[in-house]
Amino acid sequence: MTTRKEEGIAITMKGFPYLVFDGKNFEKVVAFCSPHKVRKTKKFNTTKKVAIDFPTGNRSIQPNEILVKVTEGEYLILSRTVFDFLFFDA
Repeated sequence: MTTRKEEGIAITMKGFPYLVFDGKNFEKVVAFCSPHKVRKTKKFNTTKKVAIDFPTGNRSIQPNEILVKVTEGEYLILSRTVFDFLFFDA
């Protein structure tokens, strides 16, 4: 096990798969998040929000947000601004 300092600069050592949710690609979100349950919210027809049941709890994603798969059970949901700040396309 690596001993970590209490604070410092974090630099990633690998790339991560991601998916931009556009409000129309629900089935892609389902496939991307498998085996976790993905469902349309009650107000999906007006908001296009989707709920995802992760092991760490339920999270929702709305159009123009980006899902980043860090591990099979760990996902980030980021705005385009934050995503563009942290990552670049390979």
